[in-house]
Amino acid sequence: MKYRSDLKYYIKADQLTPIGQFDESIFEKGESVYEVVRVFKGKPLFLKEHLSRMQNSLDITYGNFNCSKNTLKELFYLLIQANSIREGNIKIELRKEANHFLRLLYFIPHRYPTQNQIQNGIQMRFQFDERPSPNAKISNWKVRGNANSIIDKHQIYETLLVNSDGYITEGSRSNIFFIKDKQLFSAPEKWILAGITRTKVMAICGNLNINLVYQKIHYSELSQFEAAFITGTSPGVLQLRLIEDVEFNIDHPIYKLIFNEYHTLV
Repeated sequence: MKYRSDLKYYIKADQLTPIGQFDESIFEKGESVYEVVRVFKGKPLFLKEHLSRMQNSLDITYGNFNCSKNTLKELFYLLIQANSIREGNIKIELRKEANHFLRLLYFIPHRYPTQNQIQNGIQMRFQFDERPSPNAKISNWKVRGNANSIIDKHQIYETLLVNSDGYITEGSRSNIFFIKDKQLFSAPEKWILAGITRTKVMAICGNLNINLVYQKIHYSELSQFEAAFITGTSPGVLQLRLIEDVEFNIDHPIYKLIFNEYHTLV
């Protein structure tokens, strides 16, 4: 299910529309620039940052097109209030149609980590895939479909993308950090979509004087690292227990510092 049909409304072309009128054929019509925003206690989390990233994706992909941030902000609150939602995920899409963009906002099914996953960490498996334009958030059904197949087959939370040279980039729906020698390691930014939660973690590292190293990490080098965690809209900050058969320390002291600071921020 690509949208939540159990709610009352979605927004199409800036109009509040009954969910029963949702046209699923739109998912078969080309690509879109999109963002997924978490609703927390009835408010969109880090909305300003998400809308700025959407504008950046538009600039990279289509050139000079204004996403109208103030209008989008109003539409987010309209959709939340119309559905009386306190927690969930809203997807906003700008879908290219001829010489204009169709604006859509709708709630999608979410998968937040369980208490067990938070305490004991998650498992990831490799996905040997690359996004054509990693710095822009553009729909890519091939990568998403491959990720879903691996997740369903192995009953895991997330996959880890590995490029054609064997270097780790990011998760299919997340960014990833590794910990070693009291330092954090992450892929070079040109290879990834810089997530909003990731930028918050980077700011936390600055406040805590934790050194962040941008480094290419080959998938064969994972055993060199002490701990690892992902960041994202739904997982927040979530530690890893296993990547394939490589085991990581859970409750690493640096991870715990970052986890606690992030949740204080939220």
